[in-house]
Amino acid sequence: MYDDFYHSKEWQVVRQVAVARDYGLCQNCLRKDKAVSLDMVHHIREIKEDWNKRLDINNLVCLCNNCHSLVHKGMIAVDRTKVTVVTGACGSGKTTYVEEHKDKDDMV
Repeated sequence: MYDDFYHSKEWQVVRQVAVARDYGLCQNCLRKDKAVSLDMVHHIREIKEDWNKRLDINNLVCLCNNCHSLVHKGMIAVDRTKVTVVTGACGSGKTTYVEEHKDKDDMV
């Protein structure tokens, strides 16, 4: 069952979306200011626990082999941190928008 899933067109598409979103980098290493290429796209909530989340982009995170191993050993936890990119021309109100919409715990 899992083997069929990981070879499915649906998985290949959502996997590529996750890779693009995470810039092909291990997200755990990136939080430590290290740029390490991904080795795999990991299901945060394993598909054997929740089959319905198998194609949920918010349940996926790119990891290197080392971090993936640490996750499965229970030594680190991963989650999806929401990132919002605000773009626009000079003077278009980006700073004002960010100031009006940021939460107290946001990193700007």
